Amino acid sequence: LSPHTGDDCDADLLITDDRGVLRPDLIVWHTEDDIEIVDFKFTGAVRAEHVEQVRDYANHLQHVFPGAHIAATLMYADLRKIVSVIP
Repeated sequence: LSPHTGDDCDADLLITDDRGVLRPDLIVWHTEDDIEIVDFKFTGAVRAEHVEQVRDYANHLQHVFPGAHIAATLMYADLRKIVSVIP
C-alpha cells in the first residue's frame, strides 16, 4: 500500500492477512497520516457485525500505517444514516 494525498480515494484497495483478502468499499486519503475507511450498507438495519467489519479493516490498516489516524465510517444508503465507528 502507498498513501495518496489530497482527498484521493481508493475503491479497489485490498488488504490481505492470514485469513484472506479484506476489501473495504472505499478508502479516503485526506493526508498521508489521515485515512478514512468508508463502507456502504444496503441492509435496512444497523448491525453490530458491520461495526466489527470496519473496525477490522481499520486495525489492519493501522498495522500498515502505524503512525496514521485511521477513521472508520458506515453509510447506510437505504436508511440515509451515517455511523461514525472510529471518529
